[in-house]
Amino acid sequence: MGLRVGLGTVLAVGAAVLAIDLADEAYGRIDLSVTGRNTLDPEIVDLIEQLPEPVVADLFTRTLPPPYDQVSNEVTVRLYEILRVAMESRRDKFQVRLHDPSDFEATRRRQTELGVDGIDFVVFSNESGTRKSRSNLYGDVAVVDWGLPTLAGFEMLQQAGIRDVTNVARRPADARPAQVGSFRGEEVLLTSLLKVSSGSSPRIYFSTGQGEPSLEDAEGGGLAGLARVLEEDDFEVLTWNPAKTPEVPADAVALALIGPNQPFPPGTLDAIRAWVKQGGRLVAAPSLESVERAATGGVVELLTSYGMVPLPGLVCEPLRDAMGRAVAGDSRCALLRVSDEGMSASSPLTEPLRRRARSLDFAFMSAFRRGGYVGGSLLELVVSSRESWRDLAVQPGQYNYLRDRGETPERLNLIMYLELASGQKREGGEVKKGHVLGIGNAGFLSNSLIETNKDFLVNAFNWMDEDRNYRIRVSPLPRPESRLDLARSSALPVLTWTLYLGFPGLCLSVGLFLAWRRRS
Repeated sequence: MGLRVGLGTVLAVGAAVLAIDLADEAYGRIDLSVTGRNTLDPEIVDLIEQLPEPVVADLFTRTLPPPYDQVSNEVTVRLYEILRVAMESRRDKFQVRLHDPSDFEATRRRQTELGVDGIDFVVFSNESGTRKSRSNLYGDVAVVDWGLPTLAGFEMLQQAGIRDVTNVARRPADARPAQVGSFRGEEVLLTSLLKVSSGSSPRIYFSTGQGEPSLEDAEGGGLAGLARVLEEDDFEVLTWNPAKTPEVPADAVALALIGPNQPFPPGTLDAIRAWVKQGGRLVAAPSLESVERAATGGVVELLTSYGMVPLPGLVCEPLRDAMGRAVAGDSRCALLRVSDEGMSASSPLTEPLRRRARSLDFAFMSAFRRGGYVGGSLLELVVSSRESWRDLAVQPGQYNYLRDRGETPERLNLIMYLELASGQKREGGEVKKGHVLGIGNAGFLSNSLIETNKDFLVNAFNWMDEDRNYRIRVSPLPRPESRLDLARSSALPVLTWTLYLGFPGLCLSVGLFLAWRRRS
């Protein structure tokens, strides 16, 4: 009997060990929570699966003394839950280490390895230890309103290293408790993974000196927003003045020519074409003014040589009145929102946007005509709706936004993409081919539209770098977003007829039904 019990125990332990090993190799997860808190955004999971090497998140936190213990625990728990779900999605790619501040020696040892110190922050680092990203719990991960602390509470926060407390209650009865204002745990996870997953920061050069919008201009037409989102994605954004340096910088991963109003110096276009032919990656968007006057020596001529012929006029779409009729003559006709139906399903730049039902915004946009180019594969990436037309200027710089004679409705090319058939041969026989992304107008990249278009633009620049193709994704929305496009959809006439006929008709029907019931 003892032998049988001993053998049974050995078999049970062996079965448990085998089950644990199998669970580490293949496992599944089912989110049974009502709010879906145990499910990450699919794009974050895809990014974790494609990480070139494992990433570790070290969380250094502590519980603040009362009455701030509830807030500090809420921030820590919410962040740890996100990191835990990420770890469980791919344990071989992502690990989480929660450090106990009471274990001073172990905590200090790990901080020395990472080259950091302090408390209340999270550090993401790659396995090789060459890159890391640090985010503070209060300020980066969560924005906390510390309320109106008492004088003792203010001193307590100061001792804890919390510096963003400005007001103090004059009387204890006036004290207001702290609360979490906003939480950006998923956003911090996404940006940190992107920062630590690249071996170096690729360099993007923007041309300057020809009247281009400034990378430092924070106004609506500037490019400060684009520079910010690229730097957040771990790009190094630099400028290139061809008048001072005729050749394209050798370390440029991509070259951006955004909205120049003046022609480039002689020989610059030939230098750019030679660079693209050797495998260079080009993003070009002309200004509306240069398209209208068919300017030579600039982006219009360059894109035309690649089979993307900019056409004069604005791409417009009709608006819808309360009765559902198509109307024009309003400047809002030139403000376009292209849904997933207008995006190519065969390109990795637009397929993630289509899958997530995202849209792109355009304002006062020029269109492309497909020209003759036999040296590569030209793709219509984004097109307008079938109701759009090209509104020609009635006078220089003036448009009536009406569909005049000869302005027929048609789908118009807004963004086109070219992959050259040949390129520069690398070691091992691989060929690096040139790529050209043509955008109808520089306004698509401006500050006024960057919040809607940033996913497409960041993905486009990542696609230019072959080592960063895995970073193509769609960032999670901060909250569920539902929009009614009253200007172009059927929503406005439906609402109108519902108010005019639906509600009165419903009341009439209820009255007739009640009258019939009483008579019977």
